[in-house]
Amino acid sequence: MPSFDERDTPARVATADPPPAPRRAASRGRPPRPPWRTVALAALAVGMVSVLVLIGLFAAPGGARFIVERLGQSITTPLPTATIPPAGTPAPGPPTPSPQGTVAPGTLASPQGCGPRGARPQPPSHIISSAAGYSGAHGEVALTFDDGPAPIFTRQILDELRAAGAHATFFVVGEHAQRYPDLVRAELAGGNAVGNHTFTHQDLAGKSVDDVRWQLTTTTSTLRAITRDPCLWLFRAPYGLFDASMFDEARREGLTTVLWDVWALDWTRPGTQVIAQRIIAHLHSGAIILLHDAGSATFTPDRSQTADALPAILRAIHARGLRAVTLPMLLMDAGLVRVPGAHGESPPVTNSSPDPTLPPGTEGALAPPVGVGPRYPFA
Repeated sequence: MPSFDERDTPARVATADPPPAPRRAASRGRPPRPPWRTVALAALAVGMVSVLVLIGLFAAPGGARFIVERLGQSITTPLPTATIPPAGTPAPGPPTPSPQGTVAPGTLASPQGCGPRGARPQPPSHIISSAAGYSGAHGEVALTFDDGPAPIFTRQILDELRAAGAHATFFVVGEHAQRYPDLVRAELAGGNAVGNHTFTHQDLAGKSVDDVRWQLTTTTSTLRAITRDPCLWLFRAPYGLFDASMFDEARREGLTTVLWDVWALDWTRPGTQVIAQRIIAHLHSGAIILLHDAGSATFTPDRSQTADALPAILRAIHARGLRAVTLPMLLMDAGLVRVPGAHGESPPVTNSSPDPTLPPGTEGALAPPVGVGPRYPFA
């Protein structure tokens, strides 16, 4: 504001009029009225007018009810508060209508994606590998981390996600979760989701139904004991290897099988920049991204390259106008899964292809072995 000094004040104009005569201190022999009496009379007049107005409102039809309702609203309605988004969080755009049979974006009852009454999404009759091309998931990607939890690197990944205002899904190995239960709880506490990655990370393709069932149910019961959350419905087969029997058993257990369509072979430790570049080069709306926060053969693997590459990946996601969300959010927004009773009972949308899309240059190295059948070795 501009400074204010005496030069800015208008000059006083002299007049020929004499100053007004002082008022007489008394009139007709009475002393002047004290100021407090004037204030008291004014307050009394205002009070009487307010009482008359209230009487008129109560006398009018429905007037009393209107007053009581307004008073109740003023008492029970909380004051609005301002929320500052974390650094690096994209500005929210207009909500995208979701297909019928899905939960509207941003309305999940928990990061795990169950309905308000705890209902789990029903598993579709196909394996999900991507949400690309589904309008409800436009602008969303799902970061997923396999084989954890593990000390150091799971914590580092959680810190990076929190700093960027992003969320992910952790497919945990049951025996690792049993060893580090606090890390599983920390994943959920950060708004992330967890999924079943079997108990010992064995290749279950071709195994007996009893073996598959034990791996799945033991992991689920372990996670429920740790998290006290019955909403566990995501499953990823170790190494991405599966057959029809394994898929059917997972579905009987209420598990939705999810693979991926963007990956970096990060478990081979090709270098921090290589991992980041491989992911960034294939980013797209609806992508399901595979990374690792641990390893299948040890409780303390070296995943430093993956953890160090994550900030660059998160920056690229933000720069492209995408949001890193949990798998439950992505799959429900895309209409690939549905929660019973949520926005109707229409069947889930059929995925165009059950097989993952491999990054260019890796198809030959990771092609299904000859004569093995529908097994897909990836990670």
